[in-house]
Amino acid sequence: MKHLNSAGINPSEIRSALAVLRFIIINAVRFSCSEEVLLDELQQLGVPIEHSKVISKEVEKNRDFLAEYLTSKTFHLPTLERFDYRVDLPVLCNSSRQVGFPIVSFEMQPSAIGEEAPFPTAKISMSSSMFASLMTEMEKASKILDQVDSSNASSSSSSSTLE
Repeated sequence: MKHLNSAGINPSEIRSALAVLRFIIINAVRFSCSEEVLLDELQQLGVPIEHSKVISKEVEKNRDFLAEYLTSKTFHLPTLERFDYRVDLPVLCNSSRQVGFPIVSFEMQPSAIGEEAPFPTAKISMSSSMFASLMTEMEKASKILDQVDSSNASSSSSSSTLE
């Protein structure tokens, strides 16, 4: 720190340089960038060759550890371990054979994430009209997510053509 202060580099510039270096290392590991490619990219960014060689060698030497660390810090959503459903048609009266409104019941067990305790089983019962409304809302949400996903895919492909 003394050397950087004597060189006239302030703390915000140090933080910026470390953030950029962190970004480069994380993405080199994430996208399995080879040592040679990382070395060339660092030099193209203006990093001196001695520093570029040290950085690329250290990234290559610690690639497995870094990949494992990054994977452990990645946000994970639970998946469904078990999903059961049934539709009940209650009989209003034994002698009349009249059937009431159907009732839809779900039982969902999400998987645990990592070392966390498993999530509790969720049990849901609803009428057929509530189920129809839920399905309509889920279809709308799915369409919106598909639109967002397709717009993100098209914007990322157009930005890659600019490079």
